[in-house]
Amino acid sequence: TGLGHWLTQKNSTDYNFYDLDEGAGELNADERNWPVAVRKLAVSGDAPTFLQLAKLQSYGEMGLNDHLISWSKFCFLREKDPATFAQFILLLKKNPDFTANLDAQREVMQTCFGWTLPQAEDAWKEWALATYPVK
Repeated sequence: TGLGHWLTQKNSTDYNFYDLDEGAGELNADERNWPVAVRKLAVSGDAPTFLQLAKLQSYGEMGLNDHLISWSKFCFLREKDPATFAQFILLLKKNPDFTANLDAQREVMQTCFGWTLPQAEDAWKEWALATYPVK
């Protein structure tokens, strides 16, 4: 999800696209200024955590905040170290049971970045507050 939003935002910040479950209507919310919205979520403590996002089972479970934060966490990991991020994605894709389940995500985060999910959360929040504007 984060990758898809990253590509869309690079193309144009005027149009956002959201994956939904089959047969679902439109997402009933949108945001024009993603960096400012993400910063507000980080400051308020309302940003979904790596753990919460890892537990989602379908696009239908994702609300606007999940989409915004998935984008931001993708950007964070990619900017932290592009080569390590590529390894992170590759290891998730090569997971022997062919899922990106919670245990695999925990293990790969530790292997690649040396973080537990809570440590990744703290690093992301610090980065988001230093990166995104207030207005």
